[in-house]
Amino acid sequence: MRCFFGLLACILMISLGKAKTARYRAGVLDGDFLERFTMTVSEARDYCIRTPSCISFSFMSPTRFPEGDVTCIFFAFSDWHVKSNGESVFREDPSWHSYVNTTRERDAVPQEVNLVLERLDSMSNLRGGGSVDYKLSLFDSLYYILLPKEHKVMASPLISPAALKYASSKREDTTVRLSAMRTLILIGDSSETGKILFDAGVYHSMQQIISTRGEGWDVISKTALDVISNMCLYRSANEILRNAGAHHFLLSITTEPGFPGLQATLALTHLGDDGFEHNDLPHEKLYALVELMRNAIDGDITYGIKWDLIPGPLSSIKYLVMHGNKRSQMHHHLLDAGLIEQVLRVLEDECASPSEVEAALQVMSSLVEVSERARKMALLAEHTLNEAENRLKEFTTGALLAQRLSTFITSYDSMKSEL
Repeated sequence: MRCFFGLLACILMISLGKAKTARYRAGVLDGDFLERFTMTVSEARDYCIRTPSCISFSFMSPTRFPEGDVTCIFFAFSDWHVKSNGESVFREDPSWHSYVNTTRERDAVPQEVNLVLERLDSMSNLRGGGSVDYKLSLFDSLYYILLPKEHKVMASPLISPAALKYASSKREDTTVRLSAMRTLILIGDSSETGKILFDAGVYHSMQQIISTRGEGWDVISKTALDVISNMCLYRSANEILRNAGAHHFLLSITTEPGFPGLQATLALTHLGDDGFEHNDLPHEKLYALVELMRNAIDGDITYGIKWDLIPGPLSSIKYLVMHGNKRSQMHHHLLDAGLIEQVLRVLEDECASPSEVEAALQVMSSLVEVSERARKMALLAEHTLNEAENRLKEFTTGALLAQRLSTFITSYDSMKSEL
């Protein structure tokens, strides 16, 4: 009998251990609550860990870490939960603080998604298609469910077919279609979801919308291109997209003026691998990529977007020079456009992320392999390259310190639980 209770205790400790990690958000949850207690925040966290139905709690305080007792309200749902009227349960308020149990909220994702999808289906069955505002609020809920990257893989197979249904329906209001497309874009913003979107039929549906757009580019066709572009940027679905002819389709759009041509160029360069031919890219798009990289570094708004370098123009140029034909004139055009100057700006920026510094070095390395002109430029930038090397070593040290701190906190929490 003693062995049985010992085993039961071990199982309970493992279960609780998996439910210890919490994320913070400034604001308060609203709705039916489980309990309301006056206690310290540390005690509230422990209570939520021990209570299987608890997913989150909120408290009011001038600081996120109050020393004394506060009134804590416990909930059985996460901050992205939606009420029956379509409103969010969460309200941003700097005087309130909320913690969400990340393990339990992940377990709740499929149930929450199905709840929202059922409400969307009920709207479709109403005469006239139901309230536009209500549909938009439901897509907002799906957006917040998908926002944490760890939720996307489990939620995307459920959401993708429903979002595609609304995105491709000509009977739906334009704002609803756009909201559904933006949901698909968010799903695509991950290295693990490209195949999920493709298997749901998203690529072929968006291609059809673009191909049948008529003259010019309206907001629906532009957003459909955004969806396809996001499927390409993380490169996880490259093979199936190329097998579907996506590289030919995107290449045909690169000649379009303005944003559609540039967006297609960004997507196409991420779709390539070794031996992928980029000679057919319009030369002006190479100059446009370097200009977009300059805009991203400066923080300028271009085509209504504040661009990231990765994924974005820096990663696009990286794959372009890594996978392009070494005998191509592409390298000369990029150098003429001032690419080396922009690469050095990234390397000299002390606020650049490790991935940006690494990508800039990869671009420089690929260029000096094929271009004497690039080699001469690199010689004049030797000091910058040495500084970049030293900064990457600092990033490595910082990562090790963060790992040690995380290990220490986990060990401390385990020891505290055993007392």
